[in-house]
Amino acid sequence: MRRLPLALVAVSVALLAACTTPTPPAPQPAPSTVAAGPDYSAWQAGQSSPISDPVYPSLGNAGLDVLHYGLDLAWEPSSKTLTGAATLRLRASTDLPEIKLDFSKAYAIDSVTLDGATSSGTLASDKLTVPTALAKDRNATLVVKYHGTPTTVPMPSHRGDSEGLGLTIASDGSLWTMQEPYGAFTWYPANDQPSDKALYDIAITVPDGWAGIAGGTPAGQSGNTYRYTTSDPMASYLATLAVGKYQKETATGPHGLPLTYWYRPGKDDAMMKVIRKSPQYLEWLEAKFGPYPFPSAGVVIVPSESAMETQQMVTMGDFKAAKASDNENLWEDVLVHEYAHHWFGDTVSPTNWNDVWLNEGWATYIEA
Repeated sequence: MRRLPLALVAVSVALLAACTTPTPPAPQPAPSTVAAGPDYSAWQAGQSSPISDPVYPSLGNAGLDVLHYGLDLAWEPSSKTLTGAATLRLRASTDLPEIKLDFSKAYAIDSVTLDGATSSGTLASDKLTVPTALAKDRNATLVVKYHGTPTTVPMPSHRGDSEGLGLTIASDGSLWTMQEPYGAFTWYPANDQPSDKALYDIAITVPDGWAGIAGGTPAGQSGNTYRYTTSDPMASYLATLAVGKYQKETATGPHGLPLTYWYRPGKDDAMMKVIRKSPQYLEWLEAKFGPYPFPSAGVVIVPSESAMETQQMVTMGDFKAAKASDNENLWEDVLVHEYAHHWFGDTVSPTNWNDVWLNEGWATYIEA
């Protein structure tokens, strides 16, 4: 092997070192840019511990806790079309292989997203299924857009005043709903059973000259869109919606409680004599059971033979089949009964339908 003189080797090494490009540092991973999800603590008041209902086991999902419903609705009476965008803030109360909610097959699903990503959703036998698993206590935001013509479902009762349950279209194109023990799913995707209370924000857009009414506290009107909100959780059977050519009247109840009455001029004038006594009925109830438990109250009159304690906005039937001579006493008894439910049924509520006698027992006793 041929060898170079030592001095020449040293010079060659120095020259090579001067000409060599340094190795660049290894690239570092970019900082995470995953967008923060919503702060679900804003809807914690809507957290429940759902259970299966033994009376109507086909309704509801015991593994799913809906914290909040955001309902953006529009009603077109000429085509009898309800258009909706329902935003549900969810919590899995157990490990779930899929998300399943009660929802009427009368609607067409326009789109479904889960946490902002497009998802699929199938609708069959009044059940909406989204094929995404949720681990226990995981939160998710489900948005369902839909349209269709509302259809009621039969009431499981032999009562003489039995009517279809859920969102009802009247002959003049107006809407109203009563849904005990179920029927909320006829107008929005719901966990339609009493043990899953949730918070609500409802917006309803209607044609010129019409009004939209829902349960909860009135939250303003923008053009033809009426808004309502709840700060107290509400069971789905206590939600209400009405659309029609209504007149609005306001009053003040005990301790400055805001009251709102919705009636149809020329149709409900006689009943309004009773409705306007609401402050004294509420004052009497407060003397027996303590302060009224919600931030507002009201009544909407609808073409029905029944009435419901829908939360913060009693849905009062006009009872056209009743004898005219009995109407004023009938209306008064029914209205006090429904107001009484705000203590017994709305605030203190059953977790399953075996316990509904506690609601009705107290309200009937108070009415008497």
